[in-house]
Amino acid sequence: MSRNIDKANSILATYQEQQAEKNTGYKDYSRFKRPKNVNKINSIEESNQWKNQVVREIKQKIDRMYDLTLNDTQLLEINDEINELIIELNKWNYHITNHLLKKKSNQKKIWFHHFY
Repeated sequence: MSRNIDKANSILATYQEQQAEKNTGYKDYSRFKRPKNVNKINSIEESNQWKNQVVREIKQKIDRMYDLTLNDTQLLEINDEINELIIELNKWNYHITNHLLKKKSNQKKIWFHHFY
């Protein structure tokens, strides 16, 4: 397993990812740590990617809850993790709708206003 991690973190792989991001705009969000402060992200596309990652994690943890081999304490731990993820999902939703979309709509109004 550590061999695969070493390959993924090699200088060549890092360089190729940087080139792909610069040339095509592709960014592999699964390799980055999700930001704790959602207000640092100013792009709607990037915010949606992070929000989708939270949704995927919630789905995975809900699937784990249905495992019959889990005891009560493990279920409670998973439930707490899901609750934390839902709080984070709400933060992303609030940030996208109230900060990024409003900023984008204000920019459109200003842009259209110049032509009248």
